[in-house]
Amino acid sequence: MQSSQTFQSLTLADVPMGLFPDDVSDAAVAALPATGTSPFADASPAKANGPAPSRALKIARAITGETELRLLAEKSGAEVRFIIVSSTIAPYATKRETLVKPGKKKTPMNEQQAIEEFERRVASAYPPETLRNGKIVAIHLNLI
Repeated sequence: MQSSQTFQSLTLADVPMGLFPDDVSDAAVAALPATGTSPFADASPAKANGPAPSRALKIARAITGETELRLLAEKSGAEVRFIIVSSTIAPYATKRETLVKPGKKKTPMNEQQAIEEFERRVASAYPPETLRNGKIVAIHLNLI
């Protein structure tokens, strides 16, 4: 059994007035705490003396998503420092390590040396798996 029903487009004038009464007041706005801080503040606000802004050069994450390594470049003044940040999910923990050249002076690495060190650490943290059929499979994702 078929019905021959035609559909008509409705306009705002076709909507009954009971759905949108004119005398409805706005919802009460929750007052902010006496401290004047917003309840929706950033979870980790930038500190005046905190770390400099950084940008990610490379990110490698385990396929399971439980661990991650990041190579960051932080600029402080004219100097650029390269930092490896390793993080785990359970329990959540991060570890920051500034990359320096080996030796007594501890001078910062340049970008090429930092990338090579990052690749070495990714290879040691996420060694490839060999399957039963002899194929080698990576156990990490290169996100950047």
